[in-house]
Amino acid sequence: MEILDIKAHMKKYKITYANLAEMTGINLTTIKRIFCGKTQTPHLETMVAIEQALGFINTNSQYTVPMGDGMTADERELLRLYRNLSPDMRSTLWSLLDTWSPSTTNKNKV
Repeated sequence: MEILDIKAHMKKYKITYANLAEMTGINLTTIKRIFCGKTQTPHLETMVAIEQALGFINTNSQYTVPMGDGMTADERELLRLYRNLSPDMRSTLWSLLDTWSPSTTNKNKV
């Protein structure tokens, strides 16, 4: 994905460089250098971390998956956190949600 596309996505969803640094664990200065063009060829791992944090890469797949429009930064962060859960933790989370609000959970959980 091109830096300009990532910048447009960040602007659309009001994600700051500081937010992105927090989401990825990448140093804020490094993030700024990448996006202002001072770092012309960032490490692949760095770009993958950025794209994963923004939801462009499904962390459970080797394929790039666009997240679509309409997701807030909080929703993307929740999805990122969910994808990093083990199957047992996902099951526990769904059980908790079922007890909290049974009418809002989906019985066909993934």
